[in-house]
Amino acid sequence: MVKPTMSMNDWGRLEMYNVGVKKISDIQDMVYEYKSFLYKEESNMHESALHIMYNYRKGTFQDVAMSLLDSLLETIATRDGEGMLMKYLLSIDGPAYTCINYWDWIEPFIVLHIQDTCGNNTLQMEMCFKMLQNIEKIKTEFAVLIADSG
Repeated sequence: MVKPTMSMNDWGRLEMYNVGVKKISDIQDMVYEYKSFLYKEESNMHESALHIMYNYRKGTFQDVAMSLLDSLLETIATRDGEGMLMKYLLSIDGPAYTCINYWDWIEPFIVLHIQDTCGNNTLQMEMCFKMLQNIEKIKTEFAVLIADSG
């Protein structure tokens, strides 16, 4: 039997490998990596906003991920008239095996977040309801795009 090995990834998190293949412990673990190419050197590559939103949706940097997600939804709902950003989110691979595209994880996560953690934090509750309102606006405005993607 081959024992799994542990190694640190680019962001200082432990990852488990078994015979060179990264193991995931949950079906919702990130399997697709969204890189940012805003930097000149590959060794200086930093996490993209899409990567941060999914990867840090739970844990220490959850507030950062929630703020980015709120800003993304606000931008799509109010300023994405041609639907370019929405088309992009619907066209890229989903971050986990549970998602067909990137857009698929957002609404279920917000609903779950409200159920799990927002009860004792009024500000987060307000932000989550604002995000759900933006999602409803987006679903109405881009219903054809969303239907065609899935």
